[in-house]
This record gives sequence, C-alpha cells and structure tokens, in this order.
Amino acid sequence: MKIQTKIASIIFTLILVTSIVAITSSYIVSKQMIEFEIYHHLESIAISRGYHIETLLDEQAELVKIFATDTVFIDALTTENITPAIQKIKALIDFSDDISRVRVLDKQGNVVISSHSEIDPIDNAKIFAHGKGGVYISDIHISAMTGTKVISISAPILVKGEFAGIIIVNIEVEKELYEIILYRYRKTGEIYLINKAGYMITPSRFIDDTFLKQKVDSLEARKCFELSEEETESAKIDNSYEDYRGELVIGTHHTIKGMDWCLLSEIDAEEAFAPVNRLVQLMFLFFMLLLGVGSLLAFITAKNLTRPILKLHRRASEIEKGN
Repeated sequence: MKIQTKIASIIFTLILVTSIVAITSSYIVSKQMIEFEIYHHLESIAISRGYHIETLLDEQAELVKIFATDTVFIDALTTENITPAIQKIKALIDFSDDISRVRVLDKQGNVVISSHSEIDPIDNAKIFAHGKGGVYISDIHISAMTGTKVISISAPILVKGEFAGIIIVNIEVEKELYEIILYRYRKTGEIYLINKAGYMITPSRFIDDTFLKQKVDSLEARKCFELSEEETESAKIDNSYEDYRGELVIGTHHTIKGMDWCLLSEIDAEEAFAPVNRLVQLMFLFFMLLLGVGSLLAFITAKNLTRPILKLHRRASEIEKGN
C-alpha cells in the first residue's frame, strides 16, 4: 500500500503544481495584457481630448486678437467716441453663447468701456500685467460679475505699432470646454483638469462641488508638475495609483500646452481587471474539478501500477513459505 500511496501522491502533486503554475501564469499575463490595452486607450483619450482643448483655446485666443484690431476699440482709446464700441460689445455678447463679459483698458490699466458697470480692479490689474506683452489666457475662475465659470483672454491693442491698451474677453467654459471633458468610459472612467496647484477645475464624475475645492495629489498629478524627467520615467513603470477618492485606478495624463493645466484620464482598477478576475474564478473552478478527477485517476493509476508488484510480492512470500 505504501508504493500505491507514493505513486498516487506523485501524480496528485504533479497535477496540483501544474495547475497552480498555469493559473498563476495566466493571471499575470492576462493582467499585463489588459493593463497595457486599457492604459494605451486612456492615453489616446488624454492626448486627443488634450489636443481638442488646446485647439479650442487657440481658436478663442485668435478671436480675441481679431477683436483687438477692430477700429471701434482703437477709436475708443484714441478718441472720445465710445458709443460704437459699446454697441459692438453688446452685439458680441448677444450673439455669442460663450462670451459673457468684455472690457477695454487703456495703457494705464484704467477701464475705458465695459459690458458691466461694476469694476473688478484686482482681476483687471492681474490680467493687465500679463496681457501687455501678448495674448494671455487666465486660469478657469468664477466671474465676479456673472457668477459663472470663465477664462479671461486678453490681447494688446496697438495704435501705429505702439501699445495703447488691452481688450479682455470672458469666455464661458461650461459651454464648449466642459463638453470636451465630459467623457464617460465604462462605469468608472473619467477625465478631468487640474490647475498647477493641483485643484480640480472641471467637474468630477463621482463628487459634487469640486471646483477649486478638491485637491488631487496622486502620483500621476505630480508627474505633471513636480517630478523631474528621471522621476517621471521611473514612475511610468507603474500605471496604477490611488486617485483623489483613495481608489486604486489605472491612469495617465496630458499637459495642456501653454497652460498650467493637467488633464488626467483614469478608470478604477477593479473595473479594469474584472475580466481577469472572472477568468481566474473560472480557472479555479476548473482546477477544483481537475483536482477531483485527477485524484481519482491517480488512485486508479497507482492501483493498476502496483497490482502486478503486489501480486509478485505475494507469490514470493508463498515460495518462501514452501508453497
């Protein structure tokens, strides 16, 4: 019986080890393949949406540059006739879904004409300081005049090649810009923008009221702004990290050209690896079935192999006894 037990144990162990190696190898390979596929899908989303945002900002900046060359705004700075400029501003706001505020400042930074009677000197001074040298696009912020989320785009107004003032146009971001961001990939995939300080400037799929309130300090967010090139390269090895909710996700990023913005594209790892987990469950069930059948076959095989040996052993014993 000892020989039969040893043979059965060897066959059983062989089946057990082979099954464990097969399941483990399949899990690792499948997980790597799915992670690679999903990461590159997220990367393509981030790049395409990022380019779309950059194109939109370029188009809006070009539009403001055209406004800066309009004679009605030049006349408003060089003559006392501001009525045509006021009418022009009213027409721009009435016929545009995106433009919510327009003002023209002279070369000292004083407001000459504005779509709103209220003046925000701090905001004007900040934009004026940046906008004198060329086109400037501000961070997304809440307008003190309209209470909506906007970006302020300014362009210098030149008279005979000399700086005469700037025009500042507020563009609503919840129209076109947010529509680019509102992409839903599966059940947990999302893309969103953060500013240089790491705060969300576009809506979250999972949390309400995150604008300039939700801090994002994930590994991928730090890749955008903080990590050196060497650290970024080493960080690329691991595409999984905890997001702003504390959930493990797979993700990547795209830095918006010309802006201190980072676009993050992510999906929960649990959802991403769900097919692998289902595969492992099926393989485990198959393994249990194989183990049961294998144990039975091992017992039968061992019995068949040891039967002649036992029979020979009995005959030898009988011969020794003189039979």
